[in-house]
Amino acid sequence: MGRWRYRRGRKLPSLWRAALFTIGSIGCALSNDVTTLIAFRIFRRSAPVPDGGAAPIGATSTRAEATKLMSMLMLVMSVSPILAPGIGSFVIAAFELARCVLGTDR
Repeated sequence: MGRWRYRRGRKLPSLWRAALFTIGSIGCALSNDVTTLIAFRIFRRSAPVPDGGAAPIGATSTRAEATKLMSMLMLVMSVSPILAPGIGSFVIAAFELARCVLGTDR
């Protein structure tokens, strides 16, 4: 990606990798068997998004907007490990998904 990125800019390669990663993630979510899941996981891994949210922010925003968005991203990244377990358990309890998650709903 190095030389091509320098010639074409950062926006197009970043958006291309994000699109491939999204297609792979949707394929993983919709897979019916383990073989298909593994194939989509390999496909998804072939298009990594290394910076998380930083690369698209820097490629699609002006300098002032990027500063605001990066500070918001850092806030979300620091708070999410604290809030995620509580929110996840609330969602599982509210929608009675525990049996589906554990595989006992069949």
